[in-house]
Amino acid sequence: MNKRVLVGMSGGVDSAVSALIMKQSGYDVTGAIIEIWDSEDSSECHPSSENARPWSERGCCHVPMVRYLCEEVLEIPFVMVDRRDDFRKKVMDPFRDEYLKALTPNPCVTCNARVKIHELIALADSLGIEMVATGHYARKVYSPVTGQYHVAKGRDPGKDQSYFLAGLKSEEIARLVWPLSDLTKEEVRKLAGIAGFPVSEMVENMEACFVSDKNLKSYLEKWIPPEMKGTWEAVGETGERMGSMEGGLGLTRGQRRGMGTGFGERVYVLEIRPGTKQVVLGGKDSLEVANCILDGWNGPAPDKTGCELSVVFRSSMKPVPCQVSWYSPEEKRVGIALMEPSPWVSPGQVGALLLDREIILGSGTISSGWS
Repeated sequence: MNKRVLVGMSGGVDSAVSALIMKQSGYDVTGAIIEIWDSEDSSECHPSSENARPWSERGCCHVPMVRYLCEEVLEIPFVMVDRRDDFRKKVMDPFRDEYLKALTPNPCVTCNARVKIHELIALADSLGIEMVATGHYARKVYSPVTGQYHVAKGRDPGKDQSYFLAGLKSEEIARLVWPLSDLTKEEVRKLAGIAGFPVSEMVENMEACFVSDKNLKSYLEKWIPPEMKGTWEAVGETGERMGSMEGGLGLTRGQRRGMGTGFGERVYVLEIRPGTKQVVLGGKDSLEVANCILDGWNGPAPDKTGCELSVVFRSSMKPVPCQVSWYSPEEKRVGIALMEPSPWVSPGQVGALLLDREIILGSGTISSGWS
């Protein structure tokens, strides 16, 4: 009997080609979709102009497309589980709450770790399937240094998604396979075309499925307490008044646009102070930080590797060489010293430590006490 694999599918090209590769490699493939979001929920987050967009352009899960691909093209069985309630509790609610605390969360990292991958593995267990595959551009490696499995960068630097998988644990990674690890996006689309997939209708989404950058403020508006609405004061680094702006919650450290005009120079958000309804503004040089703290550390002891480390705070940035200043396993906190000051340290975002600039050792959330 062929080895069995459960392939997480979204209706996009990447997951469909992953299922195709596994089938062509001789596996007994079952397609699966973890339903986390649907068009009926969109009114909460998307204005009418966004609701008019085709599902495949704004959601990360397209049930009709997955059903068509599995039944008509790939000819594999297909299962679906509804985890919309879990998604709301574990991803949407924390996303909202963290922004209201003047943090900048990363919902995709949270979703992969706490909902999508977690639920795919649980579903595989219920079906008696050991292996789980997804369409991420990432690699799985075993490190003799840590004795654990880790996520590593994929071959295509333009599509690498290892950062978004930084919240996974070693025992989860051991169960996973990423068929696209050594492929480029161009090669994947070519395989999809040869297989007869309706590639033009399988549009990939590049934002969080339930909210976009364009309507973040309107999404948060209904949750912001009355006392936090209205005019906020814009101040300089030494406390001098620079002007005012409408609202401060929803801004991100390092943001330059969306704050209004009249500040007299190109300025960036340095800090958001809900307690005093102030936004601290300053020049680009003032964004650079040489130290940070990662909370909720997920990974082996970072101070015991004996290897050179680097860190990333977003998916597309160049790794910054760093050292572990201190580590508290009881509190799951790590102090990081950057060898090169970085402007990308935003409280609430995920920081991922790398071995050899490729392998994710572990990750944590940037603390508000980052300086």
